[in-house]
Amino acid sequence: MESQEIKSKQKFELSPKKRIALELILAGQTDAQVGAAIGKGRNTIWSWRKHDAQFIAALNQRRSCLQSESVEQMNALCSQSIQLLEKAVEKGDTELALSVIQVIKKVISRQQENVLPPKEPVLKVQKSR
Repeated sequence: MESQEIKSKQKFELSPKKRIALELILAGQTDAQVGAAIGKGRNTIWSWRKHDAQFIAALNQRRSCLQSESVEQMNALCSQSIQLLEKAVEKGDTELALSVIQVIKKVISRQQENVLPPKEPVLKVQKSR
């Protein structure tokens, strides 16, 4: 457990442009959009994502942190929904209870999507030839 905590706290020294690029990639922008935003070509961004070990590691670390934060938020939402469901049942409010059940089902479904392996493989460092 300690090794995971150490890894999650590890900082990668990236240039300011690479830090901006990383955040833009996480926001869903394309390599071309990221490159235009920081004054680099899309091929440079692609190269960072595929061949720059520090950039890849930092990107994977941020993705992991964002996913963990998302799961924590969904757990909190589920907990609040269950409390609301309990109150609705106590009051005999079946309409509210059914609505809350639907929310809980959606939260659980989204949690399961986050637990499943990603559709695209996680970026791995490619060795130079």
